Amino acid sequence: MSDQLDIDSIRYGEVNKSLKEKAAEKSPLLSLGDIEYKPFNSNSSKETAAELSYINKIQNSEHD
Repeated sequence: MSDQLDIDSIRYGEVNKSLKEKAAEKSPLLSLGDIEYKPFNSNSSKETAAELSYINKIQNSEHD
């Protein structure tokens, strides 16, 4: 269980404070309230494992 908690705590890149503030501004084209938000899957989820497997497969096929 500890390994799963360690995996789920990994963050892929830090968000620049100025970019975070800019992202929070109201957009003339699309408001964040206008779109459905679904939280990301845990890093240890089956969905994430499938996505990483797919990426790995594509990367390996490029070397052929």
